[in-house]
Amino acid sequence: MNDATIMKCRETTLKRLKLQREIAKQSEKYYQTAEELALQIPAALKTSQIRNLENVAHTTGKVSDILDLVKKQIGRDKGWSGWGEELLNSLGACRAEGRRIAERIARDEEDLPRQASLMLCRELIKHLAAHFLYQRKKEDE
Repeated sequence: MNDATIMKCRETTLKRLKLQREIAKQSEKYYQTAEELALQIPAALKTSQIRNLENVAHTTGKVSDILDLVKKQIGRDKGWSGWGEELLNSLGACRAEGRRIAERIARDEEDLPRQASLMLCRELIKHLAAHFLYQRKKEDE
């Protein structure tokens, strides 16, 4: 490897580390939001629906796929109506914050805003699923 390649690789690694650090900091902020959302989920909602949301979030490459799933569920199932709208707002906030984080880290990387936004949405949904399952367990006892 030549010096230019090594420097480029180092820069990319540093950007990724900064991104991970920023995502972790923001994830802590979304913890409370996810807990509040989980408390709004009606008892009639099935665990499989939350698991499906979690699976889509972790397998897709686009935030819009997550948003579309939530919108479909809101349109299909009354159990999603109130808290689902709140979830859409929170996911929109994740998307906006992801763009801001990417702008601070590297203006020259075209795909970084999508990656950062998707990572934040995944964090929010991960927290939501954990709170939801925890609440269900407490209700069952």
